[in-house]
Amino acid sequence: MRTIHGDAGPSRRRRHGSSPLMLFAGAVVVGSVSAIVVLAKRPGHRIAEGWLPWPEGERSFYVTEDRHEHGQCYEACAALSFQSAPACIGSDAAATFVANTVMADFTRRDYGYSGPYLWIGHYQWPNDRGAAVGWKPSTAGCDGSYSKWLPGEPDDLFAMQDCAAIDPNGGWRDEFCHRRYRCLCERGVLPGDDAVEEELSHLAGSGSASARRGLFGLLAYFVSCGGMTIDSA
Repeated sequence: MRTIHGDAGPSRRRRHGSSPLMLFAGAVVVGSVSAIVVLAKRPGHRIAEGWLPWPEGERSFYVTEDRHEHGQCYEACAALSFQSAPACIGSDAAATFVANTVMADFTRRDYGYSGPYLWIGHYQWPNDRGAAVGWKPSTAGCDGSYSKWLPGEPDDLFAMQDCAAIDPNGGWRDEFCHRRYRCLCERGVLPGDDAVEEELSHLAGSGSASARRGLFGLLAYFVSCGGMTIDSA
C-alpha cells in the first residue's frame, strides 16, 4: 500500500522564512543606527577640532588664527562653527575658564605685534556719556551687568576706545575698535539683535557718537603713534 505524503512546501518555507523574533531584532538594529545618525547630525552635538569645551556653560571657546578689527570678529566667529559669535564673558565662572584654560593655551603661541590681548564680545554704545557708561555684550542672553575691568579701565583714551579686549589674566581693557587682535569666539551663542548695527553706526560716527569726537580721537591716536615711531627710530 502506497503512503501518500502531504505537501512539504509550507513547512520548508516556514523553516527558511523570517521569524517574528528575527524581524524584531532587525528593527532594533535599524532603529539604533538611525538614532545614532540623527544624534550625529544635531547642531552642537560634536565640537570641532580646536575648540576648548567649557562643560559648566555647555559651550566652547576658540581663538582665531588671524587678527581682526573688533567689528570683523562677528563674521570671523560665524565662519568657524554653527551658532558662534564673539565670546560672552558674563560670569566669574566664564572669566575663570577663559583665564585658566583658553588664555593658557593661547599664550603658548606667538603674540605678534598686537600683544597678548583678545577681542571679546563687549562694546560701548552710546559712547559719548563717559568712559564707563554704555558697555554691553555683543551676544544675545549674556549678562550685561557683569564686567572685569583692569584697574584704571575703561579710560576711553583719546575718546575713542569703545571695544573690550581681555588680557592673559582675564582682565578687561577698552581699546580702539580698529586695532587688530585675535578674536575670542564662543560656540553656542548668537549676536544680539542690535549689536552689529550699533557697532557699525558708532564706527561711522553716526547716532549718539558725534563726528567731532571720532575725528578728535583719530587725530590724537595717529599723532601719538607718530611720536612713538619717531622716538623709537
